[in-house]
Amino acid sequence: MKVADAAAGEYAVEHGLNHMVVELQRLIIRLSDVNNAKIIVGVEELLTVIDDQGVMAATLLASPYSTHYEQKLRDWLKLLNNARKVLSAWLHCQQQWLRLRGVFNTEGISSHLAAEIRYFAAIEATLKRAIHSVTVNPRLVDILRTEELGKRMYEMIV
Repeated sequence: MKVADAAAGEYAVEHGLNHMVVELQRLIIRLSDVNNAKIIVGVEELLTVIDDQGVMAATLLASPYSTHYEQKLRDWLKLLNNARKVLSAWLHCQQQWLRLRGVFNTEGISSHLAAEIRYFAAIEATLKRAIHSVTVNPRLVDILRTEELGKRMYEMIV
């Protein structure tokens, strides 16, 4: 009976992990046009799925039957943590950009705030590259595997 219980427990861990992978692969980043600019929308829903999966992965990792899947679960938790950081940083950059783009796109201000204009231009360029990436391939998992995007977004808010 112990062998059957162990097999059932390991199957449950494997099934849970596979379910999370499939669920995350189905998620896409949605874009919307706002005031002649494309922005990401629905980030809160993506973050909810990521948080739920983090709890599920931690629960599976705590299972006595997770031994064979421990590294995969740790890698999955790392991916989810990175996803949360990237999406949170992206949302923060996007909010700042939307709030300030009217100010920094004004002709007269550029001579008075040259350093701020350069910083704003860097944020704008990063956001445009990110939006282009999503336009080409909106799958969240693929966007997250682009390490450079995450680093650029995170650097913008630090």
